[in-house]
Amino acid sequence: MDRRQEILRHIAPGTRGIEVAPWHNPIVPPGGERAVVVLDVFDRATLLARAEADSWIDRAAIGQIGEVDLVGSACDIAELARARFGAQARFDFVVSSHNLEHLPDPVRFLLGCEALLAPGGVVAMAVPDKRACFDFFRPHSATGAVLEAWHEARERPTFAQIFNQTAYNAGLRGPQGITGAFSIDDNPGQITLRGDVTQAYAAWRKLIDANDTGYHDTHCWTFTPSSLELILTELILLGIINFDIVSVTPPLGCEFFVHLRQRPTGAAAPGGLAERREWLLQQTIDELAHSSRQAWALRAASGPAIHGDAPPIRRGLLRRIGGRIRRLCGGAAWTSGDV
Repeated sequence: MDRRQEILRHIAPGTRGIEVAPWHNPIVPPGGERAVVVLDVFDRATLLARAEADSWIDRAAIGQIGEVDLVGSACDIAELARARFGAQARFDFVVSSHNLEHLPDPVRFLLGCEALLAPGGVVAMAVPDKRACFDFFRPHSATGAVLEAWHEARERPTFAQIFNQTAYNAGLRGPQGITGAFSIDDNPGQITLRGDVTQAYAAWRKLIDANDTGYHDTHCWTFTPSSLELILTELILLGIINFDIVSVTPPLGCEFFVHLRQRPTGAAAPGGLAERREWLLQQTIDELAHSSRQAWALRAASGPAIHGDAPPIRRGLLRRIGGRIRRLCGGAAWTSGDV
């Protein structure tokens, strides 16, 4: 499965939409089959400077960094687009790759997408699977925490979220060292804890004592495919978002893909969602169990016909994800927003 084709699977050529934070690797490049508006927390000059300073980024890829049309937080996507294009602005799609997990208030982002999308418009997201990245040891996020962030109108990650990413940071040991992006079929016995709880708490206390109000980027949320689908299903059942879930894929490497479609105003949600909640809860447990050492050992003992060696993550994908991690989780304090 090609990730770009999968993300664009429900987005027809000839349409117009918004891509969130493409940096040097756009899913929807300017001048292609689809018209695109770019949103990023940084303007183009800042993105170019950050890319030039990052030796991991292919120099040829820097040329893919285009103009930023909307500068600000993805949580404010509707306000930013309307300020630029007018109150009646409508788009056919929103593309977001490795951004949802960073957002302090994902409900506000989804509501912003809903406000901007034409009937039938699509939100297409690539999301890291917590079982296959540095979030491995963190619990998965649940709907109550997401609702709490929305009711608080949260503008930045909490100190607890920053602590959790730092204290429970994980990596996979391999021939080339330790990597923060891998596969759900890699040996979990090779996953090592890199976070230090004492240092993480000292950093937390320092933020409190300094009354720090800067934006310290982190993975606010952690997901597996079913745990995120459960959150989306419950938001639909509560009448908070007005989307249909088109698809939530199994993981490819360290990520999975989500497609939502704007439901016509007044249309009822599809039946069976309440019953699906229990299935998704059970499925989430199964997904988490898949990455346990015991389950891996059982698969390995069954032989290559069942387990085998997981296909390696493509070098380009790992490089792109590594670059995004360095950009978004490199310890910089952001004050203007998030993506």
